[in-house]
Amino acid sequence: MNAHLGTVYLDSNIFIFASASPETVGERCAMILDIVAKGKVKAVTTLLTFDELFFNLSKRIGFEAAVLFSENFLALPNLVLADINGELIEVAFNIIKKYRLEPRDAIHAATAQRYNVDAFVSDDRDFSKVKELTWLDVDGFIARLGV
Repeated sequence: MNAHLGTVYLDSNIFIFASASPETVGERCAMILDIVAKGKVKAVTTLLTFDELFFNLSKRIGFEAAVLFSENFLALPNLVLADINGELIEVAFNIIKKYRLEPRDAIHAATAQRYNVDAFVSDDRDFSKVKELTWLDVDGFIARLGV
């Protein structure tokens, strides 16, 4: 594995796709979570991801499945669940104004900046415009790892 990545930020869509997407992207996202679980890469996400994951999964695949996948999310080794506070919201608001991101996306970007991650992994192209982040889509991240 040719990672050269110490810590990455995982957007909520990585967890959602890994849990509920039958397509190739779901398999690749599950592979990313496995890499994190094995400690080959450390990861950060915000506590907001829990809300996004549970809400999305409960609508897509039902409440019980959302509970199961959320338990796995909360227990994932090598994943830091970052708090949200007023200082972070100020940074997020500046990102909203500068890049015209939605508030949840700005909170993800601000959290990634706070943790000074090596890459921001998401299949949401909106993050590519945040110049302070090194955005990688799922395929780009896997290619960078050399998996």
